[in-house]
Amino acid sequence: MNLDDERIRDLLGGLRQAPVPPVPEIRPAPPVQRRVPLVPLAAAAAMLVALGASLFLLPERAAAGPAAVAHRLDDLETKLTRVEHEGLRSLLAREVELLRRELRLASERP
Repeated sequence: MNLDDERIRDLLGGLRQAPVPPVPEIRPAPPVQRRVPLVPLAAAAAMLVALGASLFLLPERAAAGPAAVAHRLDDLETKLTRVEHEGLRSLLAREVELLRRELRLASERP
């Protein structure tokens, strides 16, 4: 063995004879009743109500069809000329292009 190993064994040799203190018994933790947080539950309920309301309103919007899309397209085109921020202007231009496509597809449907 190495000289350093011998020194370490000599220094720590007394630990083998050291008394072990009493240790408390290990028991399982007591059960804790968990409550459901109200804020996420209320937010989920509000989202479900909003989804249900949108499903009932969706047939009315679909019935408006091309007229509603054309109206939205006109509104966006007038807003687009007044927007100074380049990023916002490009996003509105994309939306205008998507509305034009939607209008074209709606007019092609039988």
